[in-house]
Amino acid sequence: MWYHMINELTSEILFRCPCCQKLFCTDSSDVDHLENSSIQKTEFQCTDCTEDFYLSLERSATGLFQTFKRSQHEFVHCTKCNFLKNKQNDECPSCGVIETRYKDIVKLENPRLFELNQMWSSVVTDLTNDQVHQDFLNFAQSMSALNFAAQKYLELQKIMGPDELTEMYLKQIELRLEAVANNFMSMEKDKNLGLGSAQRNFLGFEYSFRNILLAISFVAIFFFVLNVMKPVFPALNGLLIAVVVLSTALWAISKNHTKMF
Repeated sequence: MWYHMINELTSEILFRCPCCQKLFCTDSSDVDHLENSSIQKTEFQCTDCTEDFYLSLERSATGLFQTFKRSQHEFVHCTKCNFLKNKQNDECPSCGVIETRYKDIVKLENPRLFELNQMWSSVVTDLTNDQVHQDFLNFAQSMSALNFAAQKYLELQKIMGPDELTEMYLKQIELRLEAVANNFMSMEKDKNLGLGSAQRNFLGFEYSFRNILLAISFVAIFFFVLNVMKPVFPALNGLLIAVVVLSTALWAISKNHTKMF
């Protein structure tokens, strides 16, 4: 082919971008240093599509030097130590844990934490998708783990720096926690009101400290009169009188609003 002839007659080499097929020409001296190198490729960037690609020393059937796309590295957080690592590497370079094995252990020991971390991984890989954030927050709230969600966003903020996105979702977590707390307090208040009403009312009578004292006084008077009319236990008259006097005195000096039993 004529490409091969040009390469042989001149010091220039021809190659194409593997993404947009734009033809490039460069001097062979740019890649001569690769002949004695263990890495037989050099990196270029296409002027049209701006994609990065590698140029190798091997020729294609057409006589052009072969090129291939540069692989894109995706980074994720280590499940154990939260260190940012290459997604393709199973072993964390920071803590040395094997990701797949660690996930299996966590899944067995704490399935709740495992599911939360899985949802958070979806958030990290698609930070601009609001629906993914909302799904994570809803799931965390259903698991009573909004504090865990807040911790994850704070860790993300430390990595990314002050950011409107993380601030927005931290504010949403704060509002959700406030709503949960208000709902809990409302439920407890309704529960106490219902319990208090059941305790204070029985057969139409209100149970209060003053009423109990008054009832004790009437019961003591009744047994005192009964014991006077028919002395069964005359020795108890003194005790009955003391009970009447004490309960009546306490009833008189107690306030109208006392603790309900």
